[in-house]
Amino acid sequence: MTTPSPVSVEGLLLTAHRLLDGELADATTAGRYRGACLALRTALELCADRVLEAATPGLSRTTGAPSCSSCAPSRRRRRPDGRRPSGPG
Repeated sequence: MTTPSPVSVEGLLLTAHRLLDGELADATTAGRYRGACLALRTALELCADRVLEAATPGLSRTTGAPSCSSCAPSRRRRRPDGRRPSGPG
């Protein structure tokens, strides 16, 4: 099994910049925007997690409190029958 590589905020910001700047020409425009959005969101979540950890050190290890990225509620509403709508939202 491979170990995951550490992620840096700087690396994520650089990746988003390269994607938006068009340096990765083999990707479609929509793909570059989606990738940049994901990189920026991940960088933001990492920063928020670091701030929360600094505010209450050890909280996530002792209580099992979720990190920012794992506690985001689903943005899509369900129909009364429990199915998700097919459109965006």
